[in-house]
Amino acid sequence: MRNAGTARAGFNWRGWYTVFVCVVLYLLSSVDRQIINLLVEPIQAEFRVGDFEIGLLIGPAFGLCYALATFPLAWLADRMSRRLLIFCCVLVWASAACTSGLARDFHELFAARIIVGIGEAALLPTSYVLIAGRFERNRLALPLSILTLGAVGGLSVAMGLGAWLLQVGDRIAFPVLGQLPPWRAAFVLSGAPGFLLAFLILTVAREERHAALGSDHPDVHGLWRFIRKNRAIIVALLVGFGLLQVVSGAIVGWFPTHLIRTYGWTASQAGATLAMTTLVVASLGKLIAGISVDWLFRHGRSDAHFRYAVVTAALALPFLVGATIAPAPMIAVALIAFYFIGPYSSVGYGSAFVQLFSPVVLRGRVSGLYLLVCNLFAMAGPVVVGAMTDRVFADKSKLGTSLGIVTSVAMLLAIAFLAFAMPRVRAALREAH
Repeated sequence: MRNAGTARAGFNWRGWYTVFVCVVLYLLSSVDRQIINLLVEPIQAEFRVGDFEIGLLIGPAFGLCYALATFPLAWLADRMSRRLLIFCCVLVWASAACTSGLARDFHELFAARIIVGIGEAALLPTSYVLIAGRFERNRLALPLSILTLGAVGGLSVAMGLGAWLLQVGDRIAFPVLGQLPPWRAAFVLSGAPGFLLAFLILTVAREERHAALGSDHPDVHGLWRFIRKNRAIIVALLVGFGLLQVVSGAIVGWFPTHLIRTYGWTASQAGATLAMTTLVVASLGKLIAGISVDWLFRHGRSDAHFRYAVVTAALALPFLVGATIAPAPMIAVALIAFYFIGPYSSVGYGSAFVQLFSPVVLRGRVSGLYLLVCNLFAMAGPVVVGAMTDRVFADKSKLGTSLGIVTSVAMLLAIAFLAFAMPRVRAALREAH
């Protein structure tokens, strides 16, 4: 496996500027994706739908199309200008996010969220490859973990923006669009900045003519041969990190509503509290994860990415369960912070492992496959929780119980899959190097 780094002597300005731009765009996409989680109650009131339908809206409407579009768009990223691909996709999702606020019924909102998902699908796999080409392999987990700070910032902005809008009044005036209720205004404001920020990606230095454009680029059979040769590791990677995304999707999708229903908080209280918690705690967790995984990898722990995920998931599990049964809301928030500082950061350093493990000419597609599976798992979290609350317990007050069951089972299974793969990861990386 070839060295992924292109670092120059001194500070890697080109690499870190690329990280900065990708973080900004990822933050924007995360606002568009997460803003809906605080708007459950007003959407249900307007369109008269239950938790199962909301679970479909939070999960498959966005997540399924995001996941299914990831691989073909990653395939394109191996064949065309990655900057241009990201630019076009930002404009698509910004338009669809604004349209979400103008939906006349549940079906139109569902369709708009589908287009948001398709538009956002190109950003992460393409960003991974752009960044991986600008850093040394033993210093890659930190920039890719910092990239995922965009998700933390986006979640915090979404919670804060939603909380503010839901308490400013019954109607908010917009040029041309007229008076909109706060939940509709939240969608419009989440998408509008994309029409300007899309141009940021064009300021990133042009990438070198990547191997995908050359005659040595492998076809789909090359990808299949790589997967078949390394099937045990790849299955553990996809299922293990995917199960951690089940937890993430469930917590991010339903925990604000859990605070509202179980403890009587307003949406503004839940949004403001979670915005501050995720901004501080999850950001710290991602930085610690990136630095720790890189340090472990440099010091001979070739299974560092899997090892860190197993240890942090095991440590966070009891706190995660406690957060769903806590006797008071601030205790629940304090306990959920242990999840955000630990396994919540897994998608970033998991993607770093993908860059290290994959041949250079396959990185875009392997990254796309990784994100496809992770997002299929992530979208399952809100749906399973909503279905369990509606169909098993048939009681909205049991949302916390549903959250606890789904997340704890998923976390235990993730630990088992990742621990199983650790010896194989060590052997594979020794063989490759």
